[in-house]
Amino acid sequence: MKQKDNVKRFFSDTLFFAASNVLTLAMSGVVALLLPKYLPVDDYGYYKLFFLYISYVNMLHLGFINGVYVRWAGKDIADIRQETGIALRFLLLEQVVVMMSLALLFHFVVHGSSYRLIAFLLLPAMLVNNVKDLFNRAIVAARGFRFLSIIGVAFSILSTAGGLALVFSGRLDFWYFVGLSLVMSLVNLAAMRLYLGRAGATLGVSLRAVLEYGKRNIQLGIFLMLAFLSSVLIMSLDRLLVSSFFAIDAFAVYAFAMSLLAIVLALITPVSEVLLPHLAAVSEGQRQRAYCLVKPVLIIIWGATLALSFPMSLLVRFYLPAYSDSLIIFQVLFCSVGFWAVIQMVHQTCYMVYRKQQRFLLWAFTMLCVAAGLDILAIKVAGTLLSVAVAAVIGIAMYYVLNERELWKTLNETRFQMVRDFGMMLCYIGAFWLSKLVVGGDIAPMFVYLAVFSLMTWLAFRSEAGTVAAMVRLRVVKRSVT
Repeated sequence: MKQKDNVKRFFSDTLFFAASNVLTLAMSGVVALLLPKYLPVDDYGYYKLFFLYISYVNMLHLGFINGVYVRWAGKDIADIRQETGIALRFLLLEQVVVMMSLALLFHFVVHGSSYRLIAFLLLPAMLVNNVKDLFNRAIVAARGFRFLSIIGVAFSILSTAGGLALVFSGRLDFWYFVGLSLVMSLVNLAAMRLYLGRAGATLGVSLRAVLEYGKRNIQLGIFLMLAFLSSVLIMSLDRLLVSSFFAIDAFAVYAFAMSLLAIVLALITPVSEVLLPHLAAVSEGQRQRAYCLVKPVLIIIWGATLALSFPMSLLVRFYLPAYSDSLIIFQVLFCSVGFWAVIQMVHQTCYMVYRKQQRFLLWAFTMLCVAAGLDILAIKVAGTLLSVAVAAVIGIAMYYVLNERELWKTLNETRFQMVRDFGMMLCYIGAFWLSKLVVGGDIAPMFVYLAVFSLMTWLAFRSEAGTVAAMVRLRVVKRSVT
């Protein structure tokens, strides 16, 4: 009975979280299309550059948050609450030291008024984001997904309203929007702190005990942090190199393509948030069955969302013709989403649950070097944004294959399942491009692709799709009865 309750709660949390992310997606889509419409191209480029850099400096908790998250996963909120006080105390001490070091570095290294402004805005943003991430990890570990869903939608609405207010008041400098993001993060942080309630007392805890607590968690999480940093670099290395080798307006074009991609990723990422705390609380047999079911489902969802690129392209051509050059880049990068979704949600979760941090780091760093070589080769040989996008997709696909070879025995997969899943991802990509190239227009190719996608999915994944559909129907029926 307890195992059935765990499975029911997992799918309930996933569906609820996904539904809230659809609402958040709508708000994010408004902002993603609003900013490039009204911001000058250079300002939009600086805005996206800030968020690219913040994804790196947010890792400067040195693995502490990763360590406590792995330890907290699956525990009750009461147990986690006992540690949040000492965890917050150590994190604040650590971040103050990091901020002082970065401020000194930025003073001597960063030049140019816009780049210096971005650099020094990173410091408060890093502190707020890491404290918010600590609270978020605590709530996720305790499986408080209903609360996270509600505040996610609420703050997306507030952020969108704030963005509209800035646009219509004529405040179109990029740093206004960065400031809005920082304020929203502070309010979000405060809401999560209230949800967590009274933390464990730390007044009687010595500084030495706090530092020892931080050291233990950093030792557990440092390999995960470095592996996640390598993974983030693999995913964002193309943008980093484009910002270095191309002009800021070219970076804005490439970053806009990634913004469109982020809208699609919001449909897929709920599973990764839900997966770890649930899997940490169940038996190994259940974990392996869940992995073997979740991966095909992710591939099917990604294959279906490929069809969204056709109406999205039509919308951009009509609404933002200045960014039409981004569309082919967006469609190429879209092909990497399926690989990245499985890496982020299945592979990385497996590395954490089974404490394979060193292997995770080894393969992530190996593929970072390979991806860097591919991207630099594309820039030096072809020198176009499209070539960089193609190189990025190849690098992420190679990372997927490497992780599959490492984890297939741990996941209790057969070689047939491993080859089938990879082959179907290539088939979806092939059907997508054939529909685009053979059938003219933006809407007709979508229906052709969906027809081919449905046939391929029925042939390859009908068993897995039927299992998930039965679970969803059972959940709906029980809710209607109660």
